Amino acid sequence: MKARSIFLITALVALALLFTACAFPDTNEHTWVDATCTAPKTCADCGATEGEPLGHTEETIAGKAATCTEAGLTEGKKCSVCGEILVAQEEIPAEHTEETVPGKAATCTETGLTEGKKCTVCGETLVAQEEISSLGHKDEDGNFECDVCKAELCVDHTPAAAIVENNKPATCEKAGSYESVVKCSICGDEISRETVVLDKLPHTEETVAGKAATCTETGLTDGKKCAVCGEILVAQEETDKLPHSEETVPGKAATCTEKGLTDGKKCAVCGETLVAQEETDKLPHSEETVPGKAATCTEKGLTDGKKCAVCGEILVAQEEIPAGHTITDGVCSVCGYIENIFAGKVFIPTEEAAAQVLSASWWKGGGYNVLTDGQRTEEGAGRFSTLMNNTTVFMDATINLAGAYDLDTIRFYLYDTQDTLTEDSKKASVGKDMLLQIYADGKWIDVVSCADNAALCEHLVINDGLNNDYLEFDLQGVAATRIRFFISGGVATSGITFQEITCDGVVSETLAPETERVFADNLFAGKTFTPTADAAASVLSASWWKGSGYAGLTDGIKNADNAPGRFSTVMATTGFMDATIDFGGSYELHTMKFYIYEVSARTEAQIKGSIGTDMLIQVYANGKWQDVITCADNAALYGHLVSNEGLNNDYLAFDLGGIAAEKVRFYISGSASGTGTTYEEIECSGYTN
Repeated sequence: MKARSIFLITALVALALLFTACAFPDTNEHTWVDATCTAPKTCADCGATEGEPLGHTEETIAGKAATCTEAGLTEGKKCSVCGEILVAQEEIPAEHTEETVPGKAATCTETGLTEGKKCTVCGETLVAQEEISSLGHKDEDGNFECDVCKAELCVDHTPAAAIVENNKPATCEKAGSYESVVKCSICGDEISRETVVLDKLPHTEETVAGKAATCTETGLTDGKKCAVCGEILVAQEETDKLPHSEETVPGKAATCTEKGLTDGKKCAVCGETLVAQEETDKLPHSEETVPGKAATCTEKGLTDGKKCAVCGEILVAQEEIPAGHTITDGVCSVCGYIENIFAGKVFIPTEEAAAQVLSASWWKGGGYNVLTDGQRTEEGAGRFSTLMNNTTVFMDATINLAGAYDLDTIRFYLYDTQDTLTEDSKKASVGKDMLLQIYADGKWIDVVSCADNAALCEHLVINDGLNNDYLEFDLQGVAATRIRFFISGGVATSGITFQEITCDGVVSETLAPETERVFADNLFAGKTFTPTADAAASVLSASWWKGSGYAGLTDGIKNADNAPGRFSTVMATTGFMDATIDFGGSYELHTMKFYIYEVSARTEAQIKGSIGTDMLIQVYANGKWQDVITCADNAALYGHLVSNEGLNNDYLAFDLGGIAAEKVRFYISGSASGTGTTYEEIECSGYTN
């Protein structure tokens, strides 16, 4: 059982590596995530690492001193990049700074104090001082002199004026008292003490307010009490309730939505109901017609209805009349709406898109000649469909509308021969991302941008039955003369399959149609090829220059000896090709091809080694040269290689994006192997002006 689990885990890991984007270094690159403090540089796709972690960048965390009442913190350390704590702070306990407060000794006649303690910082008393009673004079030898302080003591006391001690004032509740004390005016000794009793005080009379009686509560008379001790002096007496004050409660008339009420009666003071109101029946509705409206091509209509003229209640609901176009030969005779503007229009894919078609049978109606006629899954002309392989392929194409239209809804229908795909499988088959652009007023404008598969799936409409699922995008009536789209590879290995593309709309009243242009498969045919002197010197054999030297470029007849209008050269590893082609006017350039010459079948590695080490393509327009293609190495060049079956069918293809130019020039440096670089023919497709 353990061996079987290990085998299953190993198989799953191998399968995951097989479909990892960076599992094949010859054709893919790692998606690197930069190194961090604790992790090295890592591939986000396969987990591969490179180098070492950066390590922490130490930063001091300031501490704080403790006070008498608040704890402090020691100094700590952390990483200034990731925030990880490297040295934790520790708590410093709060603590008072103790100081002794000196006491004072008691004397014969004065009290003293014990020793205390306080904080020297905040001044808080930590140990309170206590009073020490006076000691009194001592005369043990009877000589009338204090043995301690040597004060003279009296033989016969001299009485001073009496003073009051222990005074307890009298109140209205109890008697008071005080002590009359006489002391010696010379030595302070007590001569006599007498207690004097004080009579109770009279009460302080205060009125206790009564309250008036109401129809719900009895009242109270005024009373009296002592304001000091609260004793009741005159008790309050209860008075009888008052009679209710009768008031009419108005009723209300009945309506067609609510019942009515009779008049009632209540007390105006307390609100008590004296005569209850009684309910009366509702009135009948007053019927009124609600006019309907006729349906149009784009807006629904409504039948007549009925409502109550008084309350507005719907008595007969209006029913919806569906909107709809009156279509004749694909066009609405009322508003000019066109069900499918793409029907019969030319579909022009890029070379890269064409190279990804797995089977020519998927291209209906004579290759790319015409687009959908709305017959999905039926053999016949006028449909476009393509099956694209794995995650690295794409669909990239332009549709010339042959007029100016306000576009509404565009749909990309998914192809499903067996109706067995789950919803997740359908989502996985619609691609990774999409960019949809329209052409108007001489420029391309983005109208739909889906950055990932999740964004694409938000536009997926799933219906019952074969081939009814589609991606739908609302173009909101944008005016255009051309439309183009890019869909990158699928998120599943089953690839992407789209059966048909449709778009509805009307003829635009705001945008003028484009001036009709002519598309040429090869704008280079018959044009003059002017190499530099260095390029001419690098040619190894003059036999490679067809058609009387540089007189003209390719006429589309590859590898036919002595055929005019073709250029071909063999270059050694240190040689190069460097030349200019003057169009003799301005043209809109699309795809440029460099065909490789092959006298016999060659391996992919041999072809890769023979295409050169780097390339620069420039165009001349508005009085200046500008770069349009830059391949810095052999690997970049190899990314543009289109391999087809048969000799002399392999070529480098470059999309020039429809840039306008009067001239084009290119530079190709020596090959990546010792076999030399061989190009038989050069072509460029585009529009004449």
